[in-house]
Amino acid sequence: MTPAGFTASRFYGLLELAVPGSRREFWRGTVDEALACEPAAFRRNGSAVGAFKCALSAVARSTSLEDGLQLAIDAGHDTDTVAAIAGALLGAMHGASAVPAQRREQLHGWPGLDASDQSQGRLRARPGQQTPSAW
Repeated sequence: MTPAGFTASRFYGLLELAVPGSRREFWRGTVDEALACEPAAFRRNGSAVGAFKCALSAVARSTSLEDGLQLAIDAGHDTDTVAAIAGALLGAMHGASAVPAQRREQLHGWPGLDASDQSQGRLRARPGQQTPSAW
């Protein structure tokens, strides 16, 4: 069972929109490989492409946001990168409401922001603190 709305053809459609023509063949092959293999097959997942393949493989085989993250982590090696990519893909598919309330309470980011602020995409500058535009 795969996540609701996940299809290879939908992913290929995104490639058509987002990837320049000269790079599409490479990325189609990358997606094909990710969809054909289990996440653990991508032991060399320390590179951006390797981590993406491992993450996409986990997402394609998942039944929920938490399941997808667990599959990404269980693959081993560069788990923080793989789980971050898988989390972004799973979040786009399932939405912020798929993150259990107990996990949302643990989320933090920019000082003074909680999960609610992050899910709304808000940043508040405080006097004397750097803002993202100052990075």
